[in-house]
Amino acid sequence: GPSTAVLIAISVAVIFAGIAIAWRLYRPANEDRWISFPEREPGMSGALGRAFYVDDLYGWVVGTVGLRGAAALTRFDRTVIDGAVNGVGRLATWASGLAPVWQSGKARRYALSFLGGGAALLLYAVVRI
Repeated sequence: GPSTAVLIAISVAVIFAGIAIAWRLYRPANEDRWISFPEREPGMSGALGRAFYVDDLYGWVVGTVGLRGAAALTRFDRTVIDGAVNGVGRLATWASGLAPVWQSGKARRYALSFLGGGAALLLYAVVRI
């Protein structure tokens, strides 16, 4: 980026330009200094009266672009985010429906399930090697 010296030089130039403009407009020899600025400089009064249209730009950015972006994010939230959360909820509901099949209360069935899981892990380890 620009060095500190360049930024200082630009700042000082802007200061001197402002002083020169003010001196030109309000110097003692200028008889027009008693006339109001909007009457003396009608071309600038519109921009200055509207604060260089900064509020208009801000209103457009927030009022138009911001609201459209918020609407798009709302649609994304309702479809993608809520869809994922609801999908996980449906998956949990489905999985909980399987629990009665496995939960019989019989120790032999639990032991068989345990051995079946161990065999599956062993098979996975052998195939993977």
